[in-house]
Amino acid sequence: MLPCSDRFPYDSARNLIEVAGKLYLGLPGEVRVVDFSEKEPSAREFFSAKRTDKKDSRKTIDAFARCGELVVAIDDVVWPKYAYIFGTDKTGLTTVHEADLPMHANTQYYEAVGDGTRMALLAQFSHRGGSGSIVEFFEVGAKSLEEKLTKVEYVPRDEKQSPSLLAGDDFSSLNGMAFIDGALLVGAGERGILTIPTDVFRKPSLTATKGNCTDILLKDGRLFALVHNGVNVELVEYALAQDTLKETTRLKLEGLPARFAR
Repeated sequence: MLPCSDRFPYDSARNLIEVAGKLYLGLPGEVRVVDFSEKEPSAREFFSAKRTDKKDSRKTIDAFARCGELVVAIDDVVWPKYAYIFGTDKTGLTTVHEADLPMHANTQYYEAVGDGTRMALLAQFSHRGGSGSIVEFFEVGAKSLEEKLTKVEYVPRDEKQSPSLLAGDDFSSLNGMAFIDGALLVGAGERGILTIPTDVFRKPSLTATKGNCTDILLKDGRLFALVHNGVNVELVEYALAQDTLKETTRLKLEGLPARFAR
C-alpha cells in the first residue's frame, strides 16, 4: 500500500482496476494511471471526462466493470450520468467511447460487474416517497451500450405499506454481484443470495446463507460469500448447479471483513 499524496491520490479514488500491469484510479471527473514499471511511478493523467460539469463539481468515476476485452467506467451521481467504454491491449487501456446511462431521480451508482458482453449496475435511490435499489442490465459493445433489463426494489416512506421486493419479505441492501449462465447473483444481506434471471419470464429467488450476506465473489467458477452470523464472519463456498446454489464449505474468519478485495 502506498501513502496518499499528490503522486498517489488514493484518498479521493473511489475505485481501482488493474490492466496490463498498470493501475487505473477512478477520480472526480478523470481516470489516472500508475505504471509501476517506471523508476518513480506516479498517478498521471490518463482520461478527463470533459462532459461532466465544471472542474470544481466534477462527478466521481465510481465503478469499473471488465466486459471481455473492454473496460467500462461509470460515473456515479446527478443528471446526466455517463459510461466510458475503454478498449484494452498489451499496453493497458486505450481509446474511449462515451455513452449515456439511464436518468433515474436521486440515484447513485455504487457497483458494477461485467462478463463478456454483459454488464450489471447496482444503484440506490431515495425521494420523498421512499427509497430502494435498482439493478440494471446492459449489452456492451466497443461503440455501443444498450440497456436490456431493469429490476427495482422499493420501500415506501409510509411504514404501514409493504415493500415491493424481487424476492423475500424484508428489504435489505444489495452488495456484490456475479454473472452465471442465464442469471445474475447478488448479495442481499439478511435475505441471503438473490438470483435474478435474465429471462423476464422467470422469477427471482433467494438462497439462505444463515446470516447477513455482505458480499459475494465468483472466482474461477467457484462462488464465495461473506456471511455475518451475528457473532463472527464466515467464508462460505457454494457449488453452482442448475437453478440452485449448494453450500459446500463454511469457514470462520478472524476479524469482521465485509467486502472482498477485487
